[in-house]
Amino acid sequence: MLNAASTKLAKPPKTGYRFAQGRSSRTSSGQWWWRRCISIGAAPGINRGTTTARSQTSMLRFPYYKKSTYSSQIAAISWLMKEDYGRAIADFDVALRLRPDNAALLGYRGLARSSSSDNDGAMADFDAAVSLEPANPWILGSRGRHRFHDGQFAAAESDFTAALKLDPKNRYIALWLHLARVRGNHGDGLSELSASVQNDGTGEWPTPIVERFLGRIDLGTLKARAANTDARLQREHACEVSFYLGRLARIAGNKESARELFQESLSSCPKSFVEYRAAKAELKRL
Repeated sequence: MLNAASTKLAKPPKTGYRFAQGRSSRTSSGQWWWRRCISIGAAPGINRGTTTARSQTSMLRFPYYKKSTYSSQIAAISWLMKEDYGRAIADFDVALRLRPDNAALLGYRGLARSSSSDNDGAMADFDAAVSLEPANPWILGSRGRHRFHDGQFAAAESDFTAALKLDPKNRYIALWLHLARVRGNHGDGLSELSASVQNDGTGEWPTPIVERFLGRIDLGTLKARAANTDARLQREHACEVSFYLGRLARIAGNKESARELFQESLSSCPKSFVEYRAAKAELKRL
């Protein structure tokens, strides 16, 4: 799952980019900006090709801010994708001095700080982002995953529960709620998992992963449904299958199998994916 904010970010200036970046004159600057971010992996949680992705993308608005805001944020997200967290944080700092009320930038800086083991700084950013946009499921989910990786399973469960109420058909949030409840010995969240795929006649990804967690399909069926003729989607599905099967192995107490699956996830996941950072965190625990 890509890790992108469904909230406002700055868009590029209206001049000077068409020739340099090859933007079509028929493409709005907002559309071009989003496609450019996706093309370089700099728009990290949009689940491409899903209803959730389309609804999240439709939530984006592109108010015109200063060029330096855009330049700093695009550089920061690029550094984040390259795992150069120091440079990412420095550029987010610059962008946030210009837009201190931008919840998306706070959330992204929280991701950078979380990835660099600055747990206190990450929590401060996530808390500030939630205070600005308390009804944003991406921000709640990001804070929930940070808390999960920090061993705060009850707090993570609270965030995932709130996020799922806002986006009840989000199967990724339902999966993370299940994981938080199991790790925190507080039920299993299977009812929420089941509800997230109820009346889903399409079997749209990641429904097969949810069905595997619910015991409705076997491993062979999961892998067959993960197959895709699109090489990019094939890699992304393989990434997610490895990570979530690793979590199932971990729940079952099979540490060696879990380790192998998390390592597979690291080798196949784009760095912009939630599962990439999650696999790194899980391997540190094993």
